[in-house]
Amino acid sequence: MSTPLLHSRRFLVGLVSAGLVIVLVAGGAFLSLRGRTAASPSPTPTADFGTPPPIAITPPASLEEFATQYPELGDLLRDPSLASAYKEFLVAYQKGGIDAARDLAKQRGLLNDKDQITITLVLDQSENSDAVAEELAKKGIIVLGRYQNLIDIAIPMQFIQQFKTAEDAGQMFQQLSQLKHVVKLRLPLRTQESRQALAPEGPGVTGAEAWHKAGITGKGVKVGILDMGFRGYHNLLGRSLPEQVVAESFMPGEDADGGDVHGTACAEIVHAMAPDAELFLAAYDGSLTSEAEAVHWLLSQGVQIISHSASALVGPMDGTGPDVDLLNEAVSQGVFWVNSSGNYATAHYMGQFTDSDGDGFHEFPNGQEYMGVAVPEGQSTLILDWNDWQARDQDYNLYLLNKNGDVVASSEDTQAGGPGDMPAEGIIINSNKEQVFYIAIKSNGATKPVTFSFYAPDCLVQFPVPQQSLGTPADAENSFTVGAVNWQTGQLEDFSSQGPTSDGRTKPDLAGPDATSTDSYAPEPFYGTSASTPHVAGAAALVLSAHPEFGPAEIRQFLIENAASGGQGLPDYAWGYGALHLPKPEVALAQTTVAEPTQAPATVAAGATLPKRPTATLGATAVAQVTSAPYRPGASQGNNAGTLVVVLGGMMCLGTLIVVGGVILLVVVTRRSRRAAAQPAHPGAVSIGPAQPIAGAQPPYPGAMPFAPAPPAQPPAPPDEEGPFLTPEQPAIGEERTVVAPGRLAAAGSDMASTTLRRPYLESVTGSRIELHLGLTSIGRAHDNVFVLAEDAGVSRYHAAVEWDGRDLTLTDLGSSNGTFVNGRRLEPRAPHPLHDGDQVAFGPQSRFTLRMG
Repeated sequence: MSTPLLHSRRFLVGLVSAGLVIVLVAGGAFLSLRGRTAASPSPTPTADFGTPPPIAITPPASLEEFATQYPELGDLLRDPSLASAYKEFLVAYQKGGIDAARDLAKQRGLLNDKDQITITLVLDQSENSDAVAEELAKKGIIVLGRYQNLIDIAIPMQFIQQFKTAEDAGQMFQQLSQLKHVVKLRLPLRTQESRQALAPEGPGVTGAEAWHKAGITGKGVKVGILDMGFRGYHNLLGRSLPEQVVAESFMPGEDADGGDVHGTACAEIVHAMAPDAELFLAAYDGSLTSEAEAVHWLLSQGVQIISHSASALVGPMDGTGPDVDLLNEAVSQGVFWVNSSGNYATAHYMGQFTDSDGDGFHEFPNGQEYMGVAVPEGQSTLILDWNDWQARDQDYNLYLLNKNGDVVASSEDTQAGGPGDMPAEGIIINSNKEQVFYIAIKSNGATKPVTFSFYAPDCLVQFPVPQQSLGTPADAENSFTVGAVNWQTGQLEDFSSQGPTSDGRTKPDLAGPDATSTDSYAPEPFYGTSASTPHVAGAAALVLSAHPEFGPAEIRQFLIENAASGGQGLPDYAWGYGALHLPKPEVALAQTTVAEPTQAPATVAAGATLPKRPTATLGATAVAQVTSAPYRPGASQGNNAGTLVVVLGGMMCLGTLIVVGGVILLVVVTRRSRRAAAQPAHPGAVSIGPAQPIAGAQPPYPGAMPFAPAPPAQPPAPPDEEGPFLTPEQPAIGEERTVVAPGRLAAAGSDMASTTLRRPYLESVTGSRIELHLGLTSIGRAHDNVFVLAEDAGVSRYHAAVEWDGRDLTLTDLGSSNGTFVNGRRLEPRAPHPLHDGDQVAFGPQSRFTLRMG
């Protein structure tokens, strides 16, 4: 006779277990959602400036005073062509020797990670670059890169240490400044990544998933990702990146797999949005010279879209300047350039010079002559510029103060209208902890008031002004500039840089989703306009795939015309024309012409003073939130945070009711069973104890024993023998390289199990052997190879690989620098070559072996 389900303890136990699973899954997802929504951009510090301390600014000794104190350095310290940071380096050398100079160089960011002092030389004309570079080479100076009238150089500290005095070291700087055609020695100020630190959520919230289902996947479109490193990208090939990409490095001394993971995360997002687009990864070191080399390489590869999640912070921000020239060069060749607006809305101050007491120091909105800047641990770049890009003869200095008013760093470059002068000052500082500093701005004989822009990337400023916080080339007319909107909350990120440009044009053009998931940053979300930019670049690849006849102008208009405006009065200087949204694919395929946008915000005169933010205490909640439209670009979104919260909350309630009800019923059924078991069922019946298990008996159905896995029917087979994860050698600068994802080799045939194998090996002239195993044997200098040739400089890090299937042997060169040879013939890179007993094999010019079949 069957037992009713509600009287079955087995059913009730299963019911309670199911309820617990529902509660745990829904609760975990709810907590994860809440945690992701509340997360703040990283690594921006938090700060409560409160009431500023009563600081009495102690101006540092002027360079003229140092010139009087150290007459042997006088001419150099008075030389307007030498940036003040290098003058401070020489003063530190004079006062405390080479150790003091090295400490200052580290603190001020003059020293790179190769222990070299870096300098940007400014020439009088671009056409003199070759002659100056040749002269530098004769002097043994390292040339890192060149673009237009700029040359980046490096001088090893080991070379400087040879000088006995600062005067001798000063002669080196003097010789550089006196080189023909050199007009300025400038501190390199690097481009800043627009990052605030699994399948990304972008395709779902932007409508791209529907395009994928319709067969529009970016096939045939080449997308270039321009970034400062793609660390770890090899590990993601065939997973969250395509199986094959083309990567090139323009970072001196580093391959594309070095630098930062930032570019890898950007490439992941482009691939998620346009899974069949071809990706070209161009790594540069943040300098304009390196960036120009990377862009020219991308153009040589025929890319149609460039995604650039970074920007520089020195320039007029009016759509002119060398960064903009580089972008315009690419666009003139048919490239659609997508650039991040920047993450500087909470790290930007803007105001007109005010000095009511006549002491030369600028007065900030609270009347004080200093402003708080909260910096994170590590290196920070602080940049001040002002609207004097034509005459360049208004001289101002920038000082960094501690809480006691002591100057800990300064920038006192000359602005006198001379060649190479810029209305800008910059300080690079290394902080050993998160802390608050103060900046002061002082006129150095300026004759007219100017409007300042102060940027402190990855920091917080006491009086943030979001307006006109763009970087460059985001200000370029031909740049498709992207802000950031949180994909879960639908709100514009408070750090997302805003327009207008200094000449009053609308920027950004669009806002894209951020706070999305990537393998590179997991488990943390990827925040910032760095994340939103590749979403737009990937969407552009889909548009170009659907409409190959489109050029940059048509792609731009398509994205603007289909942007989600949420009923707001757009365009504006925060959202541009709205949030990224792709229409239904059938609509997109029929859309061959795009209307020009008809609405434009009022222009702002160049240099006009914009409204300042409130001067209230700055903290996590003090920065005003932009309350524009939530991110709801399409009906198929399905990822709205509010909807998820309601659904997950309902699941938790349902699961709780199931657990409570099931427990109550289980108690009732158990008590009834015990009472029934305590008495015979009828007169004369015998009470029987619990049944004993029968040896070898199986449960009546799979899973009858909860949480106890059934024993395996047979011992597990040994895993396939497989070679190590291979990371092919990265190319030298200027050398193109295709990288293929490593895959599992085919297992040997089953008939080999009973056969005794003759294991082959490579034997060197000295008798040492490289044993070759089933599968893949990697060979190179890197220590994660199966066989390491660490002492042979002619061997690449990942030089070659031998594959053996138990019968046949093949040798593949992995794109090595010096080649792989069989019987004196150089192999084609990445083309497997058969090997036979007695073959002579060479890796590079020195490591020579003979193949033996055992």
